[in-house]
Amino acid sequence: TSLITLARIHYFTSFLTLRLRICHSDDLMYIFPTKNFEVEKNSTDMFMVDRMINVVASFAADRKPPIVETITWAPSTSKVIVVFYNNKYPFMSNPFYVERYAIWDELFPLQENCSTMRLPTLFLLLFIVCWNLL
Repeated sequence: TSLITLARIHYFTSFLTLRLRICHSDDLMYIFPTKNFEVEKNSTDMFMVDRMINVVASFAADRKPPIVETITWAPSTSKVIVVFYNNKYPFMSNPFYVERYAIWDELFPLQENCSTMRLPTLFLLLFIVCWNLL
């Protein structure tokens, strides 16, 4: 079976207009392969590798999301969150599982500024990154 990444990516114009959230890192495996996950050169998933590299490179170079297929990413604001669903046929839509994500805001409340992030949250973020690199 083919692996499909469904990424929830926040595109915003200012750190002051949107609260920062933890991002699931499955999409990073397409860019930084590990010994546990490697995409073969002839895999049907190579389109996702190319797409994710393009997305990251575009954000790094221009601070703007690229056009993916025919999708132009709409910016999210603190009042309206727009989600880019990154699968084989990408599309923009409303957030999914809003109630489920709300629990994370309760468990790990973040300040508007990351410099005030609590130590347990930093350990959790470090654990998530290290776990996926092993």
